[in-house]
Amino acid sequence: MFKKPGQITGLVYNFYMLYVLLILGVIFLKAYNKMDKVDWGLIAKSFLITLSSLSISISLSLVVSVFVAYEIIYYYKYVQGALILLSTITAAIPPVIIGIALLVLFKSVAFTFPALIVVQFTVATPFIIRGIVITFSMLDYDMLEAAMCDGADGFKLLWYIVLPVGWKGVVTSLLTGAARALSEVGATALFGGLIEGKTLTLACAVFYYTTEGNLDEAFVAAFITCLAALMLFGSAQILERLGKKEGGF
Repeated sequence: MFKKPGQITGLVYNFYMLYVLLILGVIFLKAYNKMDKVDWGLIAKSFLITLSSLSISISLSLVVSVFVAYEIIYYYKYVQGALILLSTITAAIPPVIIGIALLVLFKSVAFTFPALIVVQFTVATPFIIRGIVITFSMLDYDMLEAAMCDGADGFKLLWYIVLPVGWKGVVTSLLTGAARALSEVGATALFGGLIEGKTLTLACAVFYYTTEGNLDEAFVAAFITCLAALMLFGSAQILERLGKKEGGF
């Protein structure tokens, strides 16, 4: 049983929590005061663009991340560290640099809806891979060896044992990656553009409307983005707690 925190740790905790609440409070209060002043048609377009592109990109990220993580954990044990670093290195690269690279590699789809999918896939996948790697690494090897003795191959192990046991960790990683893709601005602005009704996601709308001096739409777009991020992170936290209570992932 932990003792009650001391005064110093308590002060740091209270300061930081107040700091976070102030940030959220400013966004929510400003958005609430501007609800009746915005063009909801513009906000709705950005919301639909974000939702549709995110649904596709995160689905692709999930499939790729599961196979990459599974391959690293169960087939490359001696070089796992290097492969994990290589597969997740883009998470450490500034988004604007990713945007420039994508502009060179996929110039033909720049400033189009598919560009959003490419950007979101690129920024989300490293976070999903890292989370799934942690989940898969906690699996009981004895269970896998028993299944292999019964004739299960690599794909059957993944589909019938690894995923059913570790699905909470996989979904938690997916939600975390989705939150990251949802908030992406730098790479999206460079590669996807800031085109209203076409490539202007909610997070980019905050930047775009702010630079245009249209703070009404900017704060409402920020509010919806924050609300979506809170829902994703909240769901991830709930799944993580459930996994710990059940002794899983």
